[in-house]
Amino acid sequence: MKKTKKIIMLLLAAALILMPASAYGESNLDSDTGFEYTATLERIDYGESAASHDPIYSPYFDMPGPSLYSDYSETEMKVTEGDIYVSSSGNDISGDGTLESPYASIDRARLRVRELKSSGELPSDGIRVAIMAGTYNLSDTVRFTEEDSGSADCPITYAAYGDGDVLFKGSVSLSPDDFTSANGAVADRFPSGASDKIQMIDLKKYGVTSDMLALSQTGSVTGRGTNAEFFMNGQNFTLARYPNDGFLYSEKYVNKTGRAMLVMTPEDASHVEAWNSYENIWGLGLLMLDYQDSTSSLSFDLTNKVITFDNADTSGWTDHLPYFFFNVPEELDVPGEWYVDRNSCILYMYPTGELEDAQLELNIGMKSTLVRIDSCSYMTFEELNFAGTRGNGMEINNADNVNILRCDFNSIGGTAITGNGKNSIVRGCDISYTGKEGITWSGGDKNTMTKANVLIDNNRVTHWALYSRVFTSAISAGGQGITISHNEMAYSTSSATGFTGNLNCFEYNIVHDCTTYGSDCGAFYTGSSWTSGANHIRYNLFYNIGSDHARPSAIYWDDGMAYQYAYGNIIMNVSGYGFSIGGGFGNIVVNNIILNTGYAPYWYDGRPYYGYRTGDSFYALGSNGFIWKLYQNTPYRTQVWRENCPLLSQILQNADDIVAPHFGFNPAYSLFTDNIMINDRAEEGGIGVQQILYSPTYDNYVGDFSELSDIFVDPDNGNYTVRDDSFVRDLLPDFDDIPTHLIGRY
Repeated sequence: MKKTKKIIMLLLAAALILMPASAYGESNLDSDTGFEYTATLERIDYGESAASHDPIYSPYFDMPGPSLYSDYSETEMKVTEGDIYVSSSGNDISGDGTLESPYASIDRARLRVRELKSSGELPSDGIRVAIMAGTYNLSDTVRFTEEDSGSADCPITYAAYGDGDVLFKGSVSLSPDDFTSANGAVADRFPSGASDKIQMIDLKKYGVTSDMLALSQTGSVTGRGTNAEFFMNGQNFTLARYPNDGFLYSEKYVNKTGRAMLVMTPEDASHVEAWNSYENIWGLGLLMLDYQDSTSSLSFDLTNKVITFDNADTSGWTDHLPYFFFNVPEELDVPGEWYVDRNSCILYMYPTGELEDAQLELNIGMKSTLVRIDSCSYMTFEELNFAGTRGNGMEINNADNVNILRCDFNSIGGTAITGNGKNSIVRGCDISYTGKEGITWSGGDKNTMTKANVLIDNNRVTHWALYSRVFTSAISAGGQGITISHNEMAYSTSSATGFTGNLNCFEYNIVHDCTTYGSDCGAFYTGSSWTSGANHIRYNLFYNIGSDHARPSAIYWDDGMAYQYAYGNIIMNVSGYGFSIGGGFGNIVVNNIILNTGYAPYWYDGRPYYGYRTGDSFYALGSNGFIWKLYQNTPYRTQVWRENCPLLSQILQNADDIVAPHFGFNPAYSLFTDNIMINDRAEEGGIGVQQILYSPTYDNYVGDFSELSDIFVDPDNGNYTVRDDSFVRDLLPDFDDIPTHLIGRY
């Protein structure tokens, strides 16, 4: 043990509270520090149970991306004979549910399962509903209730059967034969270089009316609605916008207290003045804070170069607000964009390929959830595809042993899978183009710290947050004992994971090319509670986080979070911080590799302490303080809370002793050690702290890019394994190799 380490620890010896012996799995307690930070390396065997909408560029992404992670191989579907059969060419009236005479709908099969249960004719090994390949059009929600449940002895499975995809959808299919070359008054407004490539179709032929096409407000501030969407071959098209990528920036405000009234720069105003009409043009902007997006219709004062967001307020926090225009026919200029004349119901689109044999879908009519599962148990849904609703894909409430395996979700206006309950699995799903989240799950009991025992594993989630572009997660956890592992989360403006609760684990995930809008954000984010702790973030790979205008963190524990553990993560190419810790106590950051960040690789501040000192009501003592109120409403003195979060029962509540380490708003009892940080941005250094009196920071290595080849095996080709002969191993003898071959999907 180094002398400096001993000195630091002697300063803390009188007050240091030991972490629980189970903090990181296998026990390997450091007797000098009292902190345990060695995690198990083995892949956990959980067993078997029943193109970006805003392309990303950043000057901070100049290191080669990682090349070492788990090999993914798609699971081949096993053809298993069913007890009940469904076919898109079947018949619910004359069919009997056999292979020769199948039903036509999953609803009829569900009723047949109930009939078998009521008659006592249940097979000994469960019931399997085999659904044949085809498209099943939905006009209303398919509902399962407690009566549809299986049991431990007789689980119920709904699964694809045979070759081809099983698709349940609520969208309208458009025929390629109904498209023609664009013409007419609207077409005359298209850019000359694109007009001969744009195709048009009359949506009235498909029963579409003007009111179905009306735009509604979306975003985290002005509502979370959804609008009509057009898809070609599964790819979401963008309403014609300016600029095509990124944002414009206002020159200044006209009004800083009411509606957002922005003055355009001369260059932007000149571009806008060339448009033929300003009717039904909308804007999206970060008008309140840099993590709050909102959309609104616009009014234009071209004489003064002012645009007004008709329905969006602003707090006036800066003169240079980011925004862009959309639903502008003059800007229909690149493949993958579309525009619809909401008066004539004519849709115009710039195709991304040949129309012949293309799959063209209008997500417009279905506004409800595709499948709803209430109070069900011992049910499995397997190898099914869901698409085309402006609502949620699947809602699961009060589940017990409900499993979603290898199902795909595309063009979902809300959240693909939203669930709560226990003993359930979401595994192997592919989710893309959702208006809100990919997968969100809550469960367990906070007061007793009873775990939900839920696994969200080996899924791929991309292009989420189309309608609420900030703080909307690919996969989120809200509860106790939820494991999120081996997932890939990529290509979105928003955070990959947001979480609350306790005893949750995030491990072996790959997170990249996301969190591109807001700066006060994180790819993994949680905030504002001392009582959402004992969460583990370990063996994850983060890269290309942020953008040229957004400076988020890879991992962000905001506003006084306590008892968060991060071990063995690789973080690289981040435009903001690697770790941003907004005060709080008992946070452990050990054995991570942090490469190439725009700000400091590690930042730990004292915002709760300074907020309390300056009278910020958010950090007030008593019932008026947000954090304090959550704390007081938690049974932190009970045995289970003392075992997992021991410091909570010892927080000083005396306002006369605010310099004591146990005063709740002090950033105390945290640990930052054995981390490797490489950064060429010298002005940011390696470690940024406001207050370290009560939290040890030692035995970390901070270097620059000239040392990459001396530290890592092959950094030029993305191999960031620490060399056996690297000098860093002598400096950090306790550093453990990160099992990169286990990270990612399998």
